[in-house]
Amino acid sequence: MHPGILREASPDLPTDITNRRAHEQCVCCAAEAAIADQRASFQRWGVMADWDNAYLTMNPEYEAAQLRVFAEMLERGRIFRGLRPVYWSPSSVTALAEAELEYPEGHV
Repeated sequence: MHPGILREASPDLPTDITNRRAHEQCVCCAAEAAIADQRASFQRWGVMADWDNAYLTMNPEYEAAQLRVFAEMLERGRIFRGLRPVYWSPSSVTALAEAELEYPEGHV
């Protein structure tokens, strides 16, 4: 799971959890609560979906499929190291996607 999702779902979780199992349980619990809230909102808004069979990126099957695709891309030489900025939000303690950045009008 993306660490930012945990932070957004439950920003009051301690960041110094040393017991890996306890940390995984916190992550899972926070993620499941966030998913349930989002599902309820979508249903309230009238969004139609197969709610009983929704895909979740935290499912092991989904993660395994992503790793297979990544391995195939690596074998084909599509993955490489290069220089690229990582936009960091100190207030939410997570990395930001470029699409999440907002600049004031006329910043350039």
